[in-house]
Amino acid sequence: MVPASKRFQGFLFDLDGTLLDTAPDLLAALNHLLRKNSKTELVENDIRGAISNGSNGLIQLALGIDGNAPEFNSLKLEFLDYYRLNLFQNTRPFTGIDEILHKIEQSKGHGAL
Repeated sequence: MVPASKRFQGFLFDLDGTLLDTAPDLLAALNHLLRKNSKTELVENDIRGAISNGSNGLIQLALGIDGNAPEFNSLKLEFLDYYRLNLFQNTRPFTGIDEILHKIEQSKGHGAL
């Protein structure tokens, strides 16, 4: 048995990109912008490496514009609005997350995973 002083009191997780794979919904928002601007749509592999750069990085990647471009802020707002209105259409937990969370839940009060 783990001593009480060594037990975890809780766990904190980042939801977006840690527990949940949000890339498909981010891609949908980007492709929405690309279609409206008559640009070629992207596929998931095109954006996976840039997701950690946030909305600015994704828009720069997809539309090839600098963050200082006059239209950048309006495109970013449109991207974020579309994403907000279409959250969880294709977002799913990463493989194995359900089992990890279940194990944490089962271990409550036992002090160890």
